[in-house]
Amino acid sequence: MEILVIIIGTVITFSIIGVVFFVLSKGISGTTKVENNTANIQGKAISRTTVFFSSKYVTCYFDEEYLYVEQAGAKARFPLKNITEISDTKINLSGGRIWQIKVIDEKGQNMLFKFVPNATIISSKDFLEFLETVRKIDSSVVKSEWKWWKK
Repeated sequence: MEILVIIIGTVITFSIIGVVFFVLSKGISGTTKVENNTANIQGKAISRTTVFFSSKYVTCYFDEEYLYVEQAGAKARFPLKNITEISDTKINLSGGRIWQIKVIDEKGQNMLFKFVPNATIISSKDFLEFLETVRKIDSSVVKSEWKWWKK
């Protein structure tokens, strides 16, 4: 009887682990690969630089004109006016909610980048500033609200 309980417990544990990895892989699979570009990364950081499965996610920065994206050494720059959507994904990873940015590149292709915002109650408010900057350009682009704090 004890062996049966151990076997059932093991099967349930591995099933739960499998479901968790399946959900995470679905969140990861939509990220567009950054092509190597000569863009210089500058501006304020809006994403964490280290997250679980970090090779599938990007590090994002912004200034008043551009979104800068870095992934595994490749860098790209996109005008903020080319962003078509910013929204959360309802998936939590490494203690933070995964957000996504949809943008049109210089070739007219739709691109999707997923990241965990670099924003906590004790850190900077750069992610909130990023959302406000994009709203000034086109208020319909920001589809989700940042709920932790307001300026």
